[in-house]
Amino acid sequence: MPSVRQTSTNEELETSKEELQSVNEELHTVNTELNSKIDVLDRANTDLRNLFESTQIATVLLDGDLIIRSFTPAVTTIFNLISADRSRPLTDIVSHFETGDLRRDIRTVLERGQTMERSVVPSDKSAQYLIASCLIAVGIM
Repeated sequence: MPSVRQTSTNEELETSKEELQSVNEELHTVNTELNSKIDVLDRANTDLRNLFESTQIATVLLDGDLIIRSFTPAVTTIFNLISADRSRPLTDIVSHFETGDLRRDIRTVLERGQTMERSVVPSDKSAQYLIASCLIAVGIM
């Protein structure tokens, strides 16, 4: 016959086991929800990557310190960008045209929140481009 102490210990162990099972179920539920959110983010990221790679619009996304976050392949006709240039300042990259004071233009856009447009001509005078610098909202879902 079990002693009172053994019975108490067994009850405590049973209670602990039930609590752990409950926590495990909660963790499983949270994990399932997180996996679902990851799937949604993966699809959105794939869609955005496909859009970037298929568009003919030269686009560079910068952070507040003018660090390159991402860019479309079309921008390589204007700037000498390669994949490894992500996380580098845009102002460190050589362009195929006279950019004027690109840093000042971008800072003005960041401060005023208004689009700034400027025409530029490449050094070989083969075309004319319109640079439109604009602010977009970026956040965490």
